[in-house]
Amino acid sequence: MHFLLRKPSDFKIPTFCSGALADGQVACLGLDAFMIAGGSVPRFEISKTATVVMDDAAGPISAVGTPNTVAAPISSAYQQNLVLIRFVADIDWQLRNASGFAWTENVTWGGAGE
Repeated sequence: MHFLLRKPSDFKIPTFCSGALADGQVACLGLDAFMIAGGSVPRFEISKTATVVMDDAAGPISAVGTPNTVAAPISSAYQQNLVLIRFVADIDWQLRNASGFAWTENVTWGGAGE
C-alpha cells in the first residue's frame, strides 16, 4: 500500500495491492508471459434452500475432533429469503516464460517513521 501512496505521477505501469502477500513482499507479473485457459463450459448453480458458510477460509461445516469445530457464520437462504448463486468453472493458469514473474521480500519503502 505504501508504494501506491508514494509512486510518481508519471509511473505508467498498472499497480495493485493484494491481501495475499505478506507485509514487505512485492510481486511483479508480466502479463504477456501469463496465460489462462478454461477447460469446460462454466456452470451456475442457483438455490433458495441451501446453507452457506459466510467465511473466506475453506473448511467443513462441522468436524468431529478435539475440539469439535463448527464453521461460522452460517446462513440459510430459505430462512433469510436469499437466492444463492454458485459459479463453477475449470480454469488453469501458467507462465509461458519463467522470467515473467518475480518477487522479493523484506521490502521497506523508506521515509519518515518507517
